[in-house]
Amino acid sequence: MARRIVWTMVILAILGVSAAGAVLHAEGYGMYVIHTGSMTPTYRPGDLVIDRPPQQHYRPGEVITFLHTDRAADVVTHRITEITPAGLIHTKGDANSTADVWEIRPEQVQGSAILGARRVGYFLVFLKQPAGILSIASAVFGLLLLWTLFFPQRPDQHGPDKRPAGRGAHRAGDDRATRQLRLTRA
Repeated sequence: MARRIVWTMVILAILGVSAAGAVLHAEGYGMYVIHTGSMTPTYRPGDLVIDRPPQQHYRPGEVITFLHTDRAADVVTHRITEITPAGLIHTKGDANSTADVWEIRPEQVQGSAILGARRVGYFLVFLKQPAGILSIASAVFGLLLLWTLFFPQRPDQHGPDKRPAGRGAHRAGDDRATRQLRLTRA
């Protein structure tokens, strides 16, 4: 019984987190891993940043994630320092002594940071690798084996319909006198 409860809770937790992530992704929210120390102390390498969808208007001091050029596939997460009258965005990393050399158009912005989680990005990068997925699967399988080793299902935990049938098997509803009578007739 305890095993079913534990497995049900684990499965419900995994499904709940997956469903919440799918809904947020469908709504335009994004997750990004910080790779450099340019935003220290706000965000450190290995931190996970969750961004809300891109907006029409931004303000100085806001942390955004953006493509720094039209040809770039990687993103940068920096703080807005200035917005020009033409609508171009200037950025700078919190730990950097100088501003970034590029100017960002609003279309290049992928989102605005709303939440950061320390060191969670390391785990996500680990899970994106085949070895990461295999190690998690191996750990779950190992825990399952340990659970069955330390908490074996005892015969008295089986229901009456799951007991082995055969000669001398106890049937539900039998009392001692009925069993004794049955044995003397045989």
